[in-house]
Amino acid sequence: MMNPPPPPPPAAKMSTGAKVAIVIGALILAAVVVCVGGVVAGGLWLKKQVPGLVEDARAMEREARTFGASHPQSDCVPEALRRNASCGEMDIRCIARTNGFLNLCLRATAPSPGLCANVPPATEVMLTVRWRADLCAAQGRPNDQRCTNLMSAVQGYCANPRPLSPEVPVPAAPAAPTN
Repeated sequence: MMNPPPPPPPAAKMSTGAKVAIVIGALILAAVVVCVGGVVAGGLWLKKQVPGLVEDARAMEREARTFGASHPQSDCVPEALRRNASCGEMDIRCIARTNGFLNLCLRATAPSPGLCANVPPATEVMLTVRWRADLCAAQGRPNDQRCTNLMSAVQGYCANPRPLSPEVPVPAAPAAPTN
């Protein structure tokens, strides 16, 4: 009769500290991989978006100049609010375009008396919150975050009411990458 093979030697036990160090190291490595992947993916996404964003900015400036040429400055806020109403709650591109339109429209028109009369400085947080809420409520947009955010353009203009510089020819947008 054959004897069974001898049992294997007992495995060396790993200390709890070593196990914790391995887990922490693996988590750090995973975090680095995720961050690098996010940066690469974000860079590729941004590279594809830039031509569209540049064209949006040019179109927005043309629209603001055209609107400002035939309307008083007091029409800029209602027009921006009309445009802003079509933006979705999370449509960042549309919201930014509308905010830019208002900023440029205010600068492209002749100043309206009293536009900045009751506008608080943006550094006065509580006054700003109340002013924006009251203005949006008066425009029929109470409790509308898109409206209150849009009013930052009015505050920016009133803090620095410089006119829009004369229109200069803008070079064509670069061609979108074919990759």
